[in-house]
Amino acid sequence: MNIEVRKLKHFALLSEETDCFVGQLFIDNEYRGEVRNDGRGGCSRFTDAKAHAQIAEFAKSLPPTKTRFGSFAQDADSVISHLVFLHTTRKNLRRLMQHRVLFVENGKLLQTRRARTPEILAQWIAEMRNNKQRKVLNLLPLDAAVAAALATEKDEPADWMVSPFVNGHKN
Repeated sequence: MNIEVRKLKHFALLSEETDCFVGQLFIDNEYRGEVRNDGRGGCSRFTDAKAHAQIAEFAKSLPPTKTRFGSFAQDADSVISHLVFLHTTRKNLRRLMQHRVLFVENGKLLQTRRARTPEILAQWIAEMRNNKQRKVLNLLPLDAAVAAALATEKDEPADWMVSPFVNGHKN
């Protein structure tokens, strides 16, 4: 089953306990209504109850999600929440890589300071390219860069994954 949330609008400033978002739900490339969450800790709402039931049934076949608080069975809400998380992670990573070099060194995700110009950024990337100790995420396709970044985060997602702000400043 292919589940997608397209035209996703994420509202980080309205997200209190859960992600505040609205998007179009597609199952196997067929539009199935809207899915939304008001960000106050409740479950996501589906405009198509049959789509919700279909995703809930699919979620039962998934392995339990492991967190630092234990593991829990997947449900429709956890599937949608994971898709929203991946969307915001991709978006934030893409934004950061426009002005910084992101790289993995010794299993940790690190970044340079903000480059003032694209030329400086290109120079930094060129200098880091040949370093075998560092995996430069800017040189990878976006999906591979996201996977490499997520692989470094064992317990808690980094701030750049869950917020549009880095170090308190919007970039």
